[in-house]
Amino acid sequence: PSGVTVIAGSSMEADALATAIYVLGSGRADDVINKFRGAEWLTVSRPRAGPAEVRASAGMERHYA
Repeated sequence: PSGVTVIAGSSMEADALATAIYVLGSGRADDVINKFRGAEWLTVSRPRAGPAEVRASAGMERHYA
C-alpha cells in the first residue's frame, strides 16, 4: 500500500499496527488487526496505471466524518 491509517487504543499501538500492515500488505491486514480489540484499518494503493485502490476493515466506516 502507498498509505495506511489505523485507529487503535493508543497512538503507539496504531503506529505499530500501521507499520505491520505497510510491510505485510493490505491482504494480511485483517490477520494483524483482528488480534487488537477495537482497532480498524484503511489502506490506499496507487498502481502504476489506473485509479487508486482503497481498502478498509469492516468497522472503519463508523469513523468516517
